[in-house]
Amino acid sequence: MRFRLRTLLVVLSIGPMVLAGFGCDSRKPQPVVVNPLKKPLPVEVRALLDNCERLVLLSIEGEEYGVPGSSDTDFHGFDILGKTEIRDRDEREQLLGALYKGIDEATVPANCFGPRHGISATLGDETVDLVICFECLQIQIFPQDCLLLTSDTPNNTFNAALVRANVPLAKPPH
Repeated sequence: MRFRLRTLLVVLSIGPMVLAGFGCDSRKPQPVVVNPLKKPLPVEVRALLDNCERLVLLSIEGEEYGVPGSSDTDFHGFDILGKTEIRDRDEREQLLGALYKGIDEATVPANCFGPRHGISATLGDETVDLVICFECLQIQIFPQDCLLLTSDTPNNTFNAALVRANVPLAKPPH
């Protein structure tokens, strides 16, 4: 009986210390995880998007890694399935708001790039193109040739805008 009591006292006295060492103590401060790949949208790109005279939303068929440059059937190396100019101010704000929210929510990207969406915005003689993969959680920006992270949150908003304009959607990735 004396042995059991001593064992119980030892377990009760060191048990909390052991559990705290394994992270079971909720009072222990948690480390802040910082993603070094997460960057904000460049200021000049945001300004152009917010003030653009022309905003075009594209549905593209993404396969691994496109190339800079575009044509009527090609958006930076990816086939264009269809596109629509977003003229309505409310719809523009909804799309861009979803885009900005996705960038703010960005976490860790996948190791692929199969974009299904694009945005082309023009203000005067300046154009910025965004090639977007909500599955891989990445955005390639041209002509800046920079890569940003996103969440998949904007995907439904972008697809809804394309469907309203009768633009075909890309097949979902496998």
